Amino acid sequence: MESKKFNERIRKQTDLLEDIRMDIDTQIDKCKVYTQSMKKFDNELAEIKKLISSIPAEIIDIDKVVKQIHMKKRQKDKLLADNLGLRGQIMECEEFNKNFTTTFSEERLTELISFNQQISDLSDIKKEHESQIRHQKTHVKNLKKRIKLLEEVPCGDKFSKCKFICDAVAAKKKLPVAEREWQELGVSIQKIVDNIEKFDIETIQEELGALKELKDKNTHNTRLIEKNKLVMSQHKAKIDLLKNEIGSLEKKSKRI
Repeated sequence: MESKKFNERIRKQTDLLEDIRMDIDTQIDKCKVYTQSMKKFDNELAEIKKLISSIPAEIIDIDKVVKQIHMKKRQKDKLLADNLGLRGQIMECEEFNKNFTTTFSEERLTELISFNQQISDLSDIKKEHESQIRHQKTHVKNLKKRIKLLEEVPCGDKFSKCKFICDAVAAKKKLPVAEREWQELGVSIQKIVDNIEKFDIETIQEELGALKELKDKNTHNTRLIEKNKLVMSQHKAKIDLLKNEIGSLEKKSKRI
């Protein structure tokens, strides 16, 4: 009897163990399924992330991008053309300055300036003498009027105490000196004129004007060369920036 109960208990425990084992197997199968599902979901998630990363952060308007590319290319081409023009000016200025250095004479310019200054100084002295001679001419004329009074009065210069006669007598004494000074001024003016005529004024002024013009142009060219080089450097910086911007826009357009 006891043996029969013991066997029954063993059978029940055996059935229980079998149920547990089957349950464990079932759970293991479920874990495998879940593991496979998780791997599948991980792969799908990775694909989604990859797809998201390939989507541009901003909405790209292709027409707008193309217009920007064309606009920036035109700006770049214009700056390149401007630089070519500026470079051409620099070459012309440098060629002129090179010829200027070999042909221009600073000594000749100084000499001509000196000649021109001498002519100017002599002309100023001549004008001053001409003013003095006009004054002296008037002075002589007035003295002669006062002397003429002696010829008009019957007593001549006998009444020396008479104011008018005294004045006329004094004028008569002054007249020779005044006339001599007048003549001396005339002689002085003629000498000045002779000295001025020694210079070929027209040739001096023409050559002086030409040399000054050449020197001014050389100075202008030197400043223009420096200015153009500075502008070209600024243009180059803008061109490099535009190239980078165009490259970025072209990459953006290819992602669409």
